[in-house]
Amino acid sequence: MRDGEAVDLSDRNRPSKLALLVKCSGGFFLLVGAVAAVMGPIETYCFYLFGPGGRFQYPGFGFGSLMFANVAVQIAGYYLIAAVFLPLGYGHLTLRRWARTLGEALLWCWVVVGVPLVVFFVLVLLQAKPITKGVLPLLGLSCFLLYPLIPAGLLYFYRRSDVREVFETRDTNRSVLEILPRAVLVQGILLVFFALVHHLPLLFNGLIPFFGAFLTANDGFLLSGFIIPGLVVLSAGVFARKRWAWWASILYLLLVGTSSVMTLSRVSFKNMIDMANLPVIELQALQNVPLQSAHILIVIMMPLLLALLAFLRSHRDFASFRPDQAG
Repeated sequence: MRDGEAVDLSDRNRPSKLALLVKCSGGFFLLVGAVAAVMGPIETYCFYLFGPGGRFQYPGFGFGSLMFANVAVQIAGYYLIAAVFLPLGYGHLTLRRWARTLGEALLWCWVVVGVPLVVFFVLVLLQAKPITKGVLPLLGLSCFLLYPLIPAGLLYFYRRSDVREVFETRDTNRSVLEILPRAVLVQGILLVFFALVHHLPLLFNGLIPFFGAFLTANDGFLLSGFIIPGLVVLSAGVFARKRWAWWASILYLLLVGTSSVMTLSRVSFKNMIDMANLPVIELQALQNVPLQSAHILIVIMMPLLLALLAFLRSHRDFASFRPDQAG
């Protein structure tokens, strides 16, 4: 028995091809995170390019303009990518158990919110430079890779028993992330993401749908001021597996969905951008954009419906949890 145990331990500690693959993916994640961390500060130079005296200056550029929001969101996106990929890269490179758990949870979050983010990526690309016919197939392939091919492939990879074994045999300490059920972890992360998304109306004159009409200016900013910290509190309650947080999360999705449907079915895209108080040159450019309120409604409702399904799935993890089970 002792000889057999010695063989098992040597096999366990011997580097495997699968472990090497996981570490290589960790190196790639670290590289992506590092590039994003560098690009975030560099991208702020765009504000000077479009501002007074800049190469691409135009009247009206500033807080509240479409290009200003575009640059601000890109900078925030770089920092968000860095915040996600740097710890993921470290966790995969050092074969930490929590890295697999966090990676799988983030992929499920991407399944929920990937569609609007891919659409946003395409719109930013179209705005940056004209797309030729030869580039269209490459753009379509990139979108297909981002959603759903790569997420589906990585989810399959993480759920393999041999991949789980690679992480668990090299890290025997069970982290807090592993104690939480996967559906609860996904729900909490999504609520944090929604809190970030609710900052977007602040860049467009506080423009936010509210049960048949758009709130703007002080009213929109005031409503966002309640929603954003409220979602942070909800996320904390979900991570603590409080039942009130689960019910409040469902109520939030239903209210946002109902408000979006009631508003975007009544207000046209043209009226919406007029209320955003954009510069004249941007309004003229948007006149030729073949976009309707119905298109925006679809982009909003898809992640809300998928999130609703994900939240409903986590109900059993709250119903069966008692405070004395924590830890």
